Amino acid sequence: MPQSDHENKSLVQVKERDRTTMEAILRRNIGMMHAQDGRYQEAMAEYQTALEIKKMFDETHREVAITLNAIGALLATKGESAPALAHFREALSIFRMNSVSGFTMGDDNVNMDMDEDVAQTKRNIELVENTFGGRDTGLRRGGRGRGTF
Repeated sequence: MPQSDHENKSLVQVKERDRTTMEAILRRNIGMMHAQDGRYQEAMAEYQTALEIKKMFDETHREVAITLNAIGALLATKGESAPALAHFREALSIFRMNSVSGFTMGDDNVNMDMDEDVAQTKRNIELVENTFGGRDTGLRRGGRGRGTF
C-alpha cells in the first residue's frame, strides 16, 4: 500500500534528524580530540556546532547535556569558572529530566542522582567550585567531555 504524503514527510524528517544527530555526535567527539590536544578554539567551535544541531530538534535531549558538559569542562580547563558552572548546571538539569531513575522520594533527588551522568556532572560542579572558589583563574586542567574535567 503506498504511503501518504504525510507519512513520506514524517519519514524524511526522521531520516534528517538521525543524520544530523550523528553529525552532532561526531562534531562533539572531534571537539573532545581537539581539547585533549590543547586546541581549545577548535574544540569550542566543534562543541558549539554540535550543540546548535542538537538543539534544533530537542533542547532537552541527553546529547545536548553531554555537549554542555563538554563545553563546561573546556571552560573549566581554561579557568573560566563562571561560564563553566553555568554549562554544567544546564547539563545537570537536562540529565535530571532524562534520568532513567527520574523519580524522587519526597523533595530530594536521591534516586535521580544515582544516574551516572547526573552524578558526574554534580562532581564537575563541585570540583569547579572547590578549585576556583567561584573565580576565574586561568588554571588549566584536563579538558574532557563526559568525565571529570
